[in-house]
Parts: sequence; structure tokens; C-alpha cells
Amino acid sequence: MSSAEALSLAGVIVAAISALATGVSAIVIAIQSKHTRASAEASQAAVVVAHETLREAQIARLDAIAPQVLVETYDFVVDIPTAAPSKQGQAVPEDGILRLTRDGELRITCAVGLRVRNEGNRSVPLAFSSPFFLDGKSYGFVQQTLKPAEEIAGRYHVTQTFAEWVNRAQASLDGGIGDTDTFEIAYSGPGDSDLSEYHRIQTSGYPIIKVVNQDSAWTLGELFTTEVKVEALPLERVYWRSRKRGEKF
Repeated sequence: MSSAEALSLAGVIVAAISALATGVSAIVIAIQSKHTRASAEASQAAVVVAHETLREAQIARLDAIAPQVLVETYDFVVDIPTAAPSKQGQAVPEDGILRLTRDGELRITCAVGLRVRNEGNRSVPLAFSSPFFLDGKSYGFVQQTLKPAEEIAGRYHVTQTFAEWVNRAQASLDGGIGDTDTFEIAYSGPGDSDLSEYHRIQTSGYPIIKVVNQDSAWTLGELFTTEVKVEALPLERVYWRSRKRGEKF
């Protein structure tokens, strides 16, 4: 073999070795990159798990100090406590028949009965979305602190004019969805990292009954004769990471 041929062969060998080295290097880099990516993903997943674990621990802490308030309905009554005089000066028709042309401005109240009980071992301050009237009392309040094992029984009022109740009733009779009213009892913890709790009672339907074969004529219903429906909605809790900053868990 001549020296020229030897040099040529050596060049080929060197080139092959270089190409092989480059390929091996690329494989090594690819493997390293894959491991780095997997490691980063694992680290990120670990961070997510840690954050979720901390979040669940914080929520469990707040649940442990949450109040134990029981709210239940027991009945409702229909009344005209502040009946506005009709055009003819008659507050309540003697025959018990209400007519739109005469009695549209009469204010009719559906008073829903509630029992609220503190079943926890500490006092709980509560806020009511509208006046709550204790049984036997003529005045209502919107805030009340219940001591441990203390219970109050009373009513909240849904008041509309007779004309407004007729509109609700007619919408329902025509196959529509009538308006609803929601009464709320709220608790708000005193801390920045704390919880808020909401008990809501929803009232729908109407407390009047249409008189058969008489246009625009209605009577007041009673507990088992009206289309009034009262439903306790599921308890809602809001967990605050920081109430001041508006951050929730």
C-alpha cells in the first residue's frame, strides 16, 4: 500500500470515528435531555402535590373551627300585616275575594318559619339578609349571636303587593318560571385566613288561589292549599387564604 493510499484510509477511519463519536454524543445528549425533562416534570408534580396537600390541610383546619349551625323550616303563614287601603277605602274585602282592579296595592306577606340552633361549643355571630322576627315579637333584627346550645325560632317575610303575587302566579300557570326569594343567614370568621358560611332558604310560588269561574278573582291560601314552596339550599362555605387580599383556597 502506498503512502497516499495509507493516508486516504486513515482519513476515512478518522471520519468514521468522528461520525460515530458525534452520533454517540447526540444519543447521550438526547438521553440527558430526556432525564432532565423527566426530572423537571417530576419536580413540578411534586410542587403541585405539596401545594394541594397544604391547601387541604388549611381547609381541614378551617373546617375544624367552623361553627355548627342548624337551620330548618317548619311552616309558613299568609298575612296582610300592612294592608294599603284600596280605592274604595277597604283594607281587606269582607268576602275574602281579592280583585286586581280594587285590591292590587294590598301588601300580602308570606311569613316563613325557621329554627336556628347553635350546636357548637362557642358563641356564633350571625347576619340575616332581611329582618328576622322571633315568634311572638313584632320587631325584627338582622344580627344575632347564638350561645352554645341556644336556639331561636321565628320568621322571615316575603312581601309583595297583590298585583305582584298575581303576576308570579300567572307566569307559573302559563308554564313559565316564577320569581324566587332567597333568605340568607351568614357567618363570617374574624380572622384574615378564615371562612365564611352561608345558609340559604329559597321561597318560590305564590300564596293566593284563583277563584274558579271568576276573572281576576283570588283568595288567600293557607299552609296546605297554596303553591308556596320553601327549600333549604345546600350549605356553602368560602375558605379564605387572605380575606384582605381577596384570596381564596
